[in-house]
Amino acid sequence: MKGPNKSLNTNPDTADVGKECPAIQTPDDLTLARLEEPMLNVDIKFLVSGQEVSLDSFAAALVAEIRSAVREEISRASNQPVGKDIGPAQQHDHKTPPLAVSKREAARLLGVCQRTVDNYIALKAIRCVRVGKRVVIPMKRLHEIASKGIS
Repeated sequence: MKGPNKSLNTNPDTADVGKECPAIQTPDDLTLARLEEPMLNVDIKFLVSGQEVSLDSFAAALVAEIRSAVREEISRASNQPVGKDIGPAQQHDHKTPPLAVSKREAARLLGVCQRTVDNYIALKAIRCVRVGKRVVIPMKRLHEIASKGIS
């Protein structure tokens, strides 16, 4: 091969053996040629209330609209009656308060660790009730502890 785009003709059936002929373009050469040409030119204009704005202004306006829509959706959802498109865990909050809670929940309500609640149960300072294998603490007793303390 003498030049970058030329190759030797090595076909024994032709009379001009060794004579240079133009190289055949490979698919890679065609791909490179296509990449050099611009494939697509797009001009994007952002309009807010009919006026052309910058990308930053458009993004700020878009975020403001999304926030407004989310706030409206939340206010609509909070005004719905109980049981309509609200999961079972959320329905419990709107009903009567529970009569008893778990040791973990009692500790959270009293602002102490669960081990402290376990210790008070062992000392019989907090009365508990067994429901099957669960240990629950009556809410009435938690209210007394919160107002008077443990005696």
